[in-house]
Amino acid sequence: MKFDEIKIYHVAMPLIDPWVTSYGEDYEIHSVLVNVKSDDYSAWSETCALELPTYSYESASSIFYNISEVFGPSILSKNLETSNDLVNQLSIYKGNPFAKAGLDIAWWNLKSEISNTPLYVLLGGNNEKVIAGADFGVEKDIDTLLKKINIAVQNKAPRIKLKVKKGWDLDVIEAVKKSFPKSIFHIDCNGGYSL
Repeated sequence: MKFDEIKIYHVAMPLIDPWVTSYGEDYEIHSVLVNVKSDDYSAWSETCALELPTYSYESASSIFYNISEVFGPSILSKNLETSNDLVNQLSIYKGNPFAKAGLDIAWWNLKSEISNTPLYVLLGGNNEKVIAGADFGVEKDIDTLLKKINIAVQNKAPRIKLKVKKGWDLDVIEAVKKSFPKSIFHIDCNGGYSL
């Protein structure tokens, strides 16, 4: 299998409410969409760090640049029979896991399309469905957060991740534990604390 064509798109989706974490506020979600073609087959992937290198050293712009100007041209029209062939072809380039993942995900989706095999089967999975949890950023107040969590709990979210930061942590966790004692919570501080 080979990529005959690679198209890359940097898109931004405005959010109704800003996504607030320990590293700041995001008013849009930036993603890089990758479309690959091989003969008459086409597949898509998405990879996204963030608009700015606050979560990772990569950003949407660096991902777009690396796929369009460096990684993509280096694999175009090369024989990539396995995902490892793709990974090995890109191994000369250091780091940039989000950019590399965009191409790897596209490879897997294209393989699924060409072989007419569900992706979860190609990846060795047994289930057609993945049960996702809920994820909540820093809110304007605890009551707003509790109302949003309640919706997730009513919809039977198996686990809930909470973003915390200095000043939005212990009181929040205590209120959540008290309000939803049977729910499973994960706490994510996004590197907002030192030892």
